[in-house]
Amino acid sequence: MNNKMQEGIRIRQDLNGSARHFRITEDILSSYDKHYSYIQHDLKLLRFSKDETGAVSDCFILYAIARMGCADCSSIKNFLRALQKKHPELSIADVENKDIVRKRLLSLMNNGFLFKHQYEVMCTYKEDLERPNAVSLYTIDKDSQAFMNQKLSSRVPVNAWINAKPLCELIGWAAASCVGAKVANSCAFLEYKDGIFRSRSIGTAWVAMEIKAGKEGNAVYVAFLPAFLHYVSSYQTKGAFQDYCIYRINVIRNYFLFRDSRNAASRMVIVVEDNADLMDFARLVVSTGVLLDELFRIYFTGEGAMLNKTDISKCFLKMSVGQMNNIDFYEETPDFI
Repeated sequence: MNNKMQEGIRIRQDLNGSARHFRITEDILSSYDKHYSYIQHDLKLLRFSKDETGAVSDCFILYAIARMGCADCSSIKNFLRALQKKHPELSIADVENKDIVRKRLLSLMNNGFLFKHQYEVMCTYKEDLERPNAVSLYTIDKDSQAFMNQKLSSRVPVNAWINAKPLCELIGWAAASCVGAKVANSCAFLEYKDGIFRSRSIGTAWVAMEIKAGKEGNAVYVAFLPAFLHYVSSYQTKGAFQDYCIYRINVIRNYFLFRDSRNAASRMVIVVEDNADLMDFARLVVSTGVLLDELFRIYFTGEGAMLNKTDISKCFLKMSVGQMNNIDFYEETPDFI
């Protein structure tokens, strides 16, 4: 356990990595910009009839974004890479070509299929040079998702007006999608799931992403949910923020109940912004108490822990609570990787 505790300290330090794209500061929030190209429906039909838009490979890009909710180009490529490895017969764009997915995203945005959220973040790399990075996150609208569902004969549920989420939530959602897509490439991936469930206590709830992994008949369902607990006084009261935090706890609890009721093994990965966010969420778990018996199937990680890692199996934390509610974290390889 001592070695795992030491590794846990390393992971917590990595969570604060200065090359992270998914973080929230005043500078990032002030740089936020949105882009959407409105194209009339009949013009979309005309371009589709001439095969200018709507190729199957484009629809798989739309499918990736619809499944993840909000994602950057790298996450989309990881999502598609896992799907392509599992089903090489699918007409998916060449994700190993670093430019092709980016070009198709630009085309889809210019043709009114995607909504782009853009902000600038200052990143420090190994050479200790700080430079600005433009980050683009993509979401899909209801009409575009309906088109994709028709084209691929799929039934991905619509997360209505996800485009309207505050930037803080979108960044957290994208971070969870980033981790989820990397896990899909590092496990015995079976399929992507809807990430939506219903319960009597909280109604309809979403997780950022959900995958099914392992072997059929002995599979595990893995959901990804962001922490990113930021109080924003411009649209939240302190009471509303507290309710929002408790809702996150209830989503986790009810997700487990949902899968348990179907006799399905389940895990939850909480994706945190940094070590401070990790501790905020851990204290929330302790103060509410309802997840203390579920810690054996909850893992913590973040973008910083996975940066530049080809093997992500040693990038996850488990939480333990000792006497006087002392919180500790230790490294643990998830049983789904």
